[in-house]
Amino acid sequence: MKTIVQLSTNDVVADMQYLPVISLLIPFDPKMVLKIKLLEKLSNAASRVEGQLLEKYHGDTAMLMIEKLRTIIAGLNYNTHKKSVAIYLSPVLEKVIYMDITVEEKITIDGAFDIRDLVQHKKQEHSFLVMLVTNKESRIYLGRDDRLIRIVTTTPKPLFPYNKKEQTDGLDSLKKSTLAHFLQHADNTLEIILKAYPLPLFICGDEELLEQFKAISKGGHAVVNYIYSDVADATVHEIQKKMAMYIADWASVQQQYLACRLQKAARDKRLVTGIKDVWQKAVHHKGSLLLVEKNYQYPEKQNTGDEILYNIMDPYHPFSYIKNVVGDIIEKVLENGGDIEYAENNLLADYGHIVLMQPD
Repeated sequence: MKTIVQLSTNDVVADMQYLPVISLLIPFDPKMVLKIKLLEKLSNAASRVEGQLLEKYHGDTAMLMIEKLRTIIAGLNYNTHKKSVAIYLSPVLEKVIYMDITVEEKITIDGAFDIRDLVQHKKQEHSFLVMLVTNKESRIYLGRDDRLIRIVTTTPKPLFPYNKKEQTDGLDSLKKSTLAHFLQHADNTLEIILKAYPLPLFICGDEELLEQFKAISKGGHAVVNYIYSDVADATVHEIQKKMAMYIADWASVQQQYLACRLQKAARDKRLVTGIKDVWQKAVHHKGSLLLVEKNYQYPEKQNTGDEILYNIMDPYHPFSYIKNVVGDIIEKVLENGGDIEYAENNLLADYGHIVLMQPD
């Protein structure tokens, strides 16, 4: 078995021979933003890096890194359909990662860079769905922070008795049939909306009515909260006010939504679990969402007999920012256009602490 020496970025920073170490996270979406605007953003970022380098380093060292950075920026791919780019640069290593996630701009000079940090700098959009269910109608809203935009309204269609038996059942039976038909139609509409907007879902309404809806609904996999409340005559402003308390702790909403998605994917047999199987799928560009517990690490050498996991470190430069197998998986998923989410510790305990979700 091969012995692998892997130095982290902290080791590089500790040795002046391998400074400066530069990392940039930049929103980069050529299909949505004019090239001239992207060039301006990149130029401004490069200017800030150059200023810090010239202040901190000898002229030759600074100019070498400035030239390397300019070369990388000049060679960026403006035909990509990705949304952001990560640039890692040191005297001994260059790396560019195009990602299909939106990030907040961040520039670091001589700080320890871990690819796991990319997830921490994802731009968090507080987007969710709210469904109101009443006897009169169902309404679905798209929520963005404190704004609600109505997407669709569904109303009951009267059912008329067509045979003698239905006529003798009476009005109460007809009302029950009408309500059942309406709730089924409302759920079919919800299923279509969830495919277009795969977001955390809140459903509001009278408790008895919601219990009937839950019994037939196929959209439960997205529901983070059922809110029992009389919303028959609620205005948009009143709904916004009510929702404020439920989305105040957005991190908790996200974790509940991840748990819902995890359960559905498990039922649908779309989960790859455990470090070895997840890595193998990631290498072959499989999987759309990686879930990993926040503090989970898999060192590059353990006495587990997993030779394949030792060997994956071979291609790395000795001064790579990749510190362990988890970092390698994250990079591969991001490069393949997938997304990454951190789960609370032990949320994935039954799945080997790391999960790769396959698309629907």
